[in-house]
Amino acid sequence: MGACALKVPNPASISSQCVIFAESEMISLRAKGARANDGETVANIAAGVHYSPAHRENNLLGRLHAEPKLIFTGGVSKNTGMRQVLEKLSGYAFLPTTFDIVYTGALRVAVYDGQKAETRREIALNDLL
Repeated sequence: MGACALKVPNPASISSQCVIFAESEMISLRAKGARANDGETVANIAAGVHYSPAHRENNLLGRLHAEPKLIFTGGVSKNTGMRQVLEKLSGYAFLPTTFDIVYTGALRVAVYDGQKAETRREIALNDLL
C-alpha cells in the first residue's frame, strides 16, 4: 500500500482521526469512485491513508521544534510509503539504523520501568535504614 500511495498526485482527504470514522470515509470515497468508474480511486484512498496521519505528525514535529536528526520507529516505520511521506512533509530525512526499530518503544518502556523499580527499591531501603 505504501508504494501505491507514493504514485498518486491527488491523495484523498481523510479527515477523521478516529479509525472507525476514517474507515467510513474510505468506504464512502470508494463508493463514489466505483460509481464514477474511476480506476485511480483505490490509489487515491491509499495515499490519503498515508498523508492524513502524516500531516498530523508533521504538525506535532513543528510544535516540538524537532531537530534534523530523527529516527522513525515503531511498526509503521516498516511502511516505506509512510516513511517517504513523512520525510517529504517534514523536510527531514530519517536516519538509518542498524537494528530492528519496531520494538524501540517497547524497549524504552522496559528501561523506564526498570529505572522506576530501582528508584522504588532505593526509597524502600532508605526507609528501612
